[in-house]
Amino acid sequence: MKPLLLLFLSSLLLSACNTAPEAAATGESKAGADQSTTPTRQVQLASAEEKPVDQLVVVTGTLAADQEVVLGFKVSGRLAEIPVDLGSSVQKGQSIARLDTTDFELRFARRKPRCSRHE
Repeated sequence: MKPLLLLFLSSLLLSACNTAPEAAATGESKAGADQSTTPTRQVQLASAEEKPVDQLVVVTGTLAADQEVVLGFKVSGRLAEIPVDLGSSVQKGQSIARLDTTDFELRFARRKPRCSRHE
């Protein structure tokens, strides 16, 4: 099987090399010499020139803040609201996040009867 495949591939390769280089450049071959030739494609030549261009630099990167602060809550929970966007300036005392109080309210409601019994 392999010798037959090798023979087929080599004959295919040799048949592709049938045309002489001169005939290939003009589009003619021994068998097709009497056929009409295709029209020549028209091209337009231009000289290379040096022209001034505005300097434009396109880069990718990451911006880092001058100051960075790690924030956290005293208790865990889900955030209900974040009124500021990432990277925006904030002032001292400005609220930057608000926790969802549903969990705390439910825990308080469950423990309130216990606390009133102990009083």
